[in-house]
Amino acid sequence: MIRGEALVFMGVGIWLTILVSSNLTRPFQEIIRALQGVRHGNFHERVRVTSNGEIGSTGDVINEMNKGLKERDRMRRSLDLAMEVQQNLLPKIDPKIEGLDVAGKNIYCEETGGDYYDYLY
Repeated sequence: MIRGEALVFMGVGIWLTILVSSNLTRPFQEIIRALQGVRHGNFHERVRVTSNGEIGSTGDVINEMNKGLKERDRMRRSLDLAMEVQQNLLPKIDPKIEGLDVAGKNIYCEETGGDYYDYLY
């Protein structure tokens, strides 16, 4: 009789352990998946938030972080394009004028600069 009850309690204990473990494992797997996506430059991954506790709060923070990183990446690409356009507007070679040494250089402190120059001759 006692053995039967002990087996039932052990079975219930094992079942509860598996249930609690899976309820913790699934959210952590989603968090890890989203963070691995960030590592590879994928800022579109979202963590499904199903609780209001610490794990849910962590998922909210990761989702907000991904949103900010996606916007930052978009701005970086826009600045890269602006830099390319601006550099293509600059003269490719210095003019050759007999008796004069002409040179110019434009160095940006960021991706794009506000100054522009050209040779008028």
